[in-house]
Amino acid sequence: MEKLDILYVADIWLTKEVDSNYIGHRILDTICRENGFLSKVFSPQDIAKNIDDGELSPEAAIERIAADLISIHPRIYSFYCVCDSFPLTCLVAKKVKKSNEDSIIVMAGPQASALRNEIAYSLPYVDFVAYSEGEKMIVDFLNAVISGSPRIEDVSGITYKDNTGSVVTHEPPRVLNEKELETSIRIETKKLHSEDTEFSIEGGRGCPFNCTFCITSKYWGRQHRLIAPRTLIDIILEHVGDDCKLPINIVHDHFTANRTFITDFSNELIARGNPIKWSCSSRIDSLDRALIDLLQKSNCVSIYFGIETGSAVLQKKINKNLDITGLIDTIQYLSEKKLKQPRHLL
Repeated sequence: MEKLDILYVADIWLTKEVDSNYIGHRILDTICRENGFLSKVFSPQDIAKNIDDGELSPEAAIERIAADLISIHPRIYSFYCVCDSFPLTCLVAKKVKKSNEDSIIVMAGPQASALRNEIAYSLPYVDFVAYSEGEKMIVDFLNAVISGSPRIEDVSGITYKDNTGSVVTHEPPRVLNEKELETSIRIETKKLHSEDTEFSIEGGRGCPFNCTFCITSKYWGRQHRLIAPRTLIDIILEHVGDDCKLPINIVHDHFTANRTFITDFSNELIARGNPIKWSCSSRIDSLDRALIDLLQKSNCVSIYFGIETGSAVLQKKINKNLDITGLIDTIQYLSEKKLKQPRHLL
C-alpha cells in the first residue's frame, strides 16, 4: 500500500457523548486529494465509544488509538486540538512520535492556535503548529515538507522551531471571504447515510464579540461571515433532499448575530414550506420573543448558547456582558415554544 502523505486525526474524546462532525477535516482532506496527495481522516471516536460500553478502560483506549495511528505511519500526522481534548491529543501524539520518529507531527485547531508558541517551545514531539484557516496554506505546506518547494520559510500560518532552536511564526493568510467560504462549504457537505443521526453544515464562520475566554473568536480573527440565506438552503437541500427527517445542525459560533440575515433565512425556509428541521448556536441576548417566534415557525428545534456564569461581576471580567436578570424570561419563553436549549457554563 502506498504511504499516505497526511493523516488528519480528529479530536480525541474518551466518551461517545461527544461526536465530531469532521467538517474541517473533510474540507482539507478533499483539497489534498484534489491536488494529488494521498490523504485520509482518522476518527478516534470509533475506539473511544467502547469505553462507555465497558469494553475498554480510558488508558487502554489511549493505547489503542496510538497503536492504530502508529500502524498507519503516514508522512504527516495532523492532530486537531479543541477544548479539553487537547491533553489527550498530546498524550497520543507523543506516543506516535516516539514510535514513528520519521513522521512529521502537526497540531492544528483552536487550542493549538492559541498555544502555538508554547507548543513549539515546550513539546519536542511536535514539529509544526498550523493556525487559522487551513484552506489557503495546506497545499504549500505539504509541498514544502514533502518536496522542499516552496521553502518552509515561505509557508504562511505555521509556527515551529528553526535550526537554532528559536520559535518562528509565519503570519496566516487572510481569512476566506464569503465566496471562498461557500466553495469550502460545498466541499464539506456529503450525502446522508442510513446510519446518520444528524447532518452538520457550516453556515459561515466567526463571531463579532470578544469574550476573553473564547479561542474561536481569535481563531477566525473576529470576522463574522455568513453564507447568503438562499445559497445556504440550496446547498443543504442539494444534499439532504426536501423530505429529510433528520435535524440539520448549522455550525456557526453565532448564527443569529445579524438580525437581517437570520430573518431572511427563516422567512426563506417558511416560503419553501419548511423542508428541514434545524438547529444553531446563538447568544441568548440576541433572541427576543419576535425572533424566537420566527425561528420556531421556520422549524428551528434547538438553539445552543453559552451563559458561562451567573455572576454579574464575572460576566464583566470575561467580557461576555450578559444581563443575567433578563435571561430568565427568554429561557422560559424558549421552553414554552418547545425549543431545546443546550447551554454552556464555564
